[in-house]
Amino acid sequence: VGITRPCTKHNYLVKRTEDLARVLKEAFHIARSGRPGPVLVDLPKDVSQGKAKYKPLPKPRMPSYNPTYEPNMKQLRRAVDLIKKAERPVIFSGGGVILSGASKELTAFAKKLDAPVTASLMGLGSFPGTDPLWLGMLGMHGTYRANMAIGACDLLIGIGVRFDDRVTGKVDTFAPNAKIVHIDIDPTSISKNIPVTVPVVGDCTMALKGLSRLLREEKVKISKKSRKPWFDQIERWKSTQPLRYEQGDVIKPQYVIEKLYELTKGKAIITTEVGQNQMWAAQYYHFDRPNCFITSGGLGCMGFGLPAAIGAQMACPDKLVVDVAGDGSIQMNIQELATAVQYRLPVKVVILNNR
Repeated sequence: VGITRPCTKHNYLVKRTEDLARVLKEAFHIARSGRPGPVLVDLPKDVSQGKAKYKPLPKPRMPSYNPTYEPNMKQLRRAVDLIKKAERPVIFSGGGVILSGASKELTAFAKKLDAPVTASLMGLGSFPGTDPLWLGMLGMHGTYRANMAIGACDLLIGIGVRFDDRVTGKVDTFAPNAKIVHIDIDPTSISKNIPVTVPVVGDCTMALKGLSRLLREEKVKISKKSRKPWFDQIERWKSTQPLRYEQGDVIKPQYVIEKLYELTKGKAIITTEVGQNQMWAAQYYHFDRPNCFITSGGLGCMGFGLPAAIGAQMACPDKLVVDVAGDGSIQMNIQELATAVQYRLPVKVVILNNR
């Protein structure tokens, strides 16, 4: 139990078999609520071999564990004050938006502000990737225009993000001219990596609804004319440094992903392994809806993509599911093709061989 504390949200050592049902109920509640995370349930041999009568249990009541869902209105009003003053805002969306089911609220909020949107790797799909406000992914594998916009913006609204090192690079040069509003359900994530101006602890959906409501109540109107210089600058960055490649005799991975997007009409569920295949998929496939890009993020889990694709196909039998894999990663769990065959799952695998 002790050795797992740094990498778990909570852990249990079950000492009596009759406590097992309650502990499992609590463990799943903790794992899935607030910011999701792993919970360890350690079962000694005598407990796992013991017997007990099972009785249905109510929803756990845990006074010591009470995630904050409703954001503080005072903090939301502070955020609105910054929004009203901003001339060059950027919205930065993360995986927390998808986990919260806040994609519709995010899209409406961005259009209300007429603000460009970027995302982390785990936030892809939280905002439509074909929308004119979309900047592309942020960070070391992101687009030029997204990174330049962060450097030049005067207001950055981070929603459900961690501001990890793949996004920020050198912390002291990240968004140097911006006031930062950070919305996250996990208070320990706020100001952990980047100091923020307005911290907002709460569920992303509730926070976005609260901000939109305040903007309506205060009759805040953003004129297209006032945003034009900002979007003109973004368009110059886009035109001078777009995502591009030269296709020669050898098929390039960028071309493969572009063709995959074209053939699937952007409607597939894409899973990835890790490495170059993960980043090509993130850059060249346009995700227009949440939960259609399934990847292990920065964990570096070779072999993740095929089992993830099998799980996605089981959950969505009528959807097209494609695993974008590398020639090394696919071999880590290639035996799971037998599982796909056993359950008659029409999973597709695209292997990018860079050897």
